[in-house]
Amino acid sequence: MVAAAGAGYAARKAARPALDFDDLLIRARDLLRRDEGVRAEVRARTRALLVDEYQDVNRVQEEIFALIAGGE
Repeated sequence: MVAAAGAGYAARKAARPALDFDDLLIRARDLLRRDEGVRAEVRARTRALLVDEYQDVNRVQEEIFALIAGGE
């Protein structure tokens, strides 16, 4: 039942086309991973990175922070 709901949700997103928050995170992470120029630009524009409620961060968010901070 849960799998069917997830598949339906994914199909509705694709039909619109729409993105949810997780999609945005994954796309941002993938862009930072593959494009050194974008990564360098984001790093150059970022003086500090403050993460509030770090205990609530997921793995994708953590990887984005590392890519921005230079901790690949």
